[in-house]
Amino acid sequence: MKLWQTIPILLILIGVQIAATLIAIPTKASEVTAFGDPESFSSPFVYLGWVIVVTAIILVMFKLGFRKFLTAFFLLSVWATSSFVTLTMVQQFTDGFNPVANIAALAIPIFFALLIWKFPEWYVIDAIGFIICAGATAIIGVSFGIIPVIILLVIFAIYDAISVYKTKHMLTLAESILTQKLPALFIIPKERGFSYINSHTWTDLDNVTARQTYIIGMGDIIFPSVMVVSASTFLAGPKLFGVFTIPAIGAMVGSWIGLVVLQWYATKHPQTHAGLPFLNTFTIFGFGMMYLAGIVWAI
Repeated sequence: MKLWQTIPILLILIGVQIAATLIAIPTKASEVTAFGDPESFSSPFVYLGWVIVVTAIILVMFKLGFRKFLTAFFLLSVWATSSFVTLTMVQQFTDGFNPVANIAALAIPIFFALLIWKFPEWYVIDAIGFIICAGATAIIGVSFGIIPVIILLVIFAIYDAISVYKTKHMLTLAESILTQKLPALFIIPKERGFSYINSHTWTDLDNVTARQTYIIGMGDIIFPSVMVVSASTFLAGPKLFGVFTIPAIGAMVGSWIGLVVLQWYATKHPQTHAGLPFLNTFTIFGFGMMYLAGIVWAI
């Protein structure tokens, strides 16, 4: 992958970070969180446990041939997450409860789920995946304080490396998702005219040259963006555009650099790579640099 071809993925990352932080403002106010105590050091490990269990269930169901159940599970996830986004936005702009607007906010995600089910083209999955990532990032971001979110990024970077390079079960999961045309990855075609619906090049995920697309997991977009949301939510101080704290800006820029470094490394070593070790490391580094700079400036 040439570095200029990183631009679509970079734009997705930037867009999710901005959208999720904006969604997080009413989310924090309404106290919608994944965990009760955002400062709990155990919450990141509990969340990791959930991810491992869900991943194991998906892999077992795929191996046993329960593909319709898998599709139903993912479609339900699409509806639930996008419903959160649409309801949050509707309530934000209608100043509270509006029956008609709320019904519409729940109906639109049903259309999203049906669209993915009946027409899982790459641009449909990418567009709805963007909404899913923004919603998930907002919820997770307001659920973890600064130290817990750093722990979260560290343990998931380690988990991602192990699951891609050692156990390789993440590759199996990705291939299962691609085979079923499920919404869990962003898909960037290499050439015009590509049809994801008619593509059958997913038998070997490590055969990068044979693939017609570039792919990146939604988790690779969500986790570094969670740091941005958390830093904007839990840290005081001046905010750019009234939303982003200075350390959050550092985390954003760090994640962008991490993505570029990841893609540069992938061009030198053309195989499927774990994204979070690169993305999370640079995100934490960018956050830390700007956080320390703020302390020094205050002194």
